Amino acid sequence: MDDGDTTFTLPTPEEIAALKVIEDRKVAAMTKLRSERDALFPATDKYVMRDYPINDETFKKWKCYRQLLRDLPAMSSPDLDEDGNLTGVEWPTFEGIEVKVTSPSAQEKDLETTRINLATLQATLEATKTELKADLSETKTELKADLSETKADLSETKEDLHTTQTELADLKERLNTHTHPLEEHTHPLEPHTHPLEEHTHPDLVDQLTIEKAKTRELQQRLTLIEHSHAALVARLEALENM
Repeated sequence: MDDGDTTFTLPTPEEIAALKVIEDRKVAAMTKLRSERDALFPATDKYVMRDYPINDETFKKWKCYRQLLRDLPAMSSPDLDEDGNLTGVEWPTFEGIEVKVTSPSAQEKDLETTRINLATLQATLEATKTELKADLSETKTELKADLSETKADLSETKEDLHTTQTELADLKERLNTHTHPLEEHTHPLEPHTHPLEEHTHPDLVDQLTIEKAKTRELQQRLTLIEHSHAALVARLEALENM
């Protein structure tokens, strides 16, 4: 593996399983190391008591030995063999006061790097999932608000259209009332025949024209709102199914 290459290939399921086995074994090895290390402290407690009858040099050696025991987990790469015995640990001795750490193999280093990369990828995926869930929730909330507003607008437009249609019908009725039949105003002499337009109330005609235009405009608006409403419902259903 090239340490300078920041890209990495996702491990196969077999590699992940092998990595998990190694991780579990190393955790067990570290637990065993700490347990066996802790068992050594009580036997040496008396040597670091200032009133114990030993010289300063021996006292310092025992203190150093106990410090080496404390540092042992950090200074070791413990593992377990087939029989469950600790390996990769160099236990300190009172006389030696030295620790030799077994360096991990190249394969273990690669597996550790893969584990770190995998953990980083998992963290990134979790962060992305959280962000996407938040965005989806916000989008749903906005769509529901838009849908509610569209429903209200649709209801209001239907009411306006109904009112306009009622007014239009009323105007037509009034216009018919103000329009006299042609026969009543037609005299035997042709020059005295009054055109129908002269007997139609001009204001009612103008108002009728305006109401018809208003009705067409409201019908067009109603159609647009219905289409917008249907699109919002379809989009919200799609998000709910995600």
